[in-house]
Amino acid sequence: MAATGLYRTARTGGASGALDQRDGSAISDNDPALVFDGEEAYFYQADATLNKAESDPDLIRPDTNPGTIDWVMLHPFFRETQRAKFGWKDADEIYIGAAACYLRGAINRRVYWASELTFQLGSGGSNAASSNLGNNEWHYIYIDYSAVVSLGLNLLTAAQFLNSTTGPTWSAANRGWYNGNDLCVFAVRTDGAAGVLNFHHDGGDYVMYDASQTTNINGTDVDDSYVDCQINAPALGHKMEIAVIGNANGFSAGALYYRVNGETGAHEVGYLLNGSADRSQVDLTAFSDSSGLIEVKMQNSGASLMTVNTLGYYLPTGM
Repeated sequence: MAATGLYRTARTGGASGALDQRDGSAISDNDPALVFDGEEAYFYQADATLNKAESDPDLIRPDTNPGTIDWVMLHPFFRETQRAKFGWKDADEIYIGAAACYLRGAINRRVYWASELTFQLGSGGSNAASSNLGNNEWHYIYIDYSAVVSLGLNLLTAAQFLNSTTGPTWSAANRGWYNGNDLCVFAVRTDGAAGVLNFHHDGGDYVMYDASQTTNINGTDVDDSYVDCQINAPALGHKMEIAVIGNANGFSAGALYYRVNGETGAHEVGYLLNGSADRSQVDLTAFSDSSGLIEVKMQNSGASLMTVNTLGYYLPTGM
């Protein structure tokens, strides 16, 4: 039987024109409903077996003969998609600021959280499906698709997020970074004691470490041939802020160079003169290859030293 569409001018109240005024015995599974209250539009779909308590505006129950039927809001058109402002709390907890986004795939639903959430990472934290924290690992923060389906609401809590060491891939079809049906919204790094590194984030695409992170190029004797440098950035986007520091160490090292691993171009990022005290530091936006590698070298060989630190990383478009 074809679904019967319904138009209403209020969500609740029980009066004529309200969605909850519709008798439950006249509603079939998957019936659609559009509510326009004069300012905002809400799109609902009937679920004949959900049987949950009313939670306006996300879930509306018929006032008469509800049985197990609920109206579930699919698209709150009045809420714009926005990235959350994330914050560090402690070694295994982060803050997730109020935000909204689309979850696409097996279901298409706009989800949101109306207040700042505290998410505890690990299987003993907010979501038992999360990965436990280990030493020096990247953990990707996801909206847990299966937990959202089980919840049956658009308004999420910390329990609908999870962390995983498995990174996402770009889904052109769903226009987002996904691991299966789970949508990736952030990434954090742990330290050598399995604690989340302190970071700073303002809701934009840049995440700054509280303290710069060293790489394998750390007071290293780098000569005039390129060597690999492993950047501390997540396996997505491949854009970061780095500091390239040179120390002449008594030798005429000349220019310092950086490039994306495997490429043939070069960027001059500093210059060292003669003298043991000469030092050069340049902070710059850099790109790496898909493995997080860049290449660095000095203009001349000798005992001059180079250090490359990671200052922070960028979240990619679509996250």
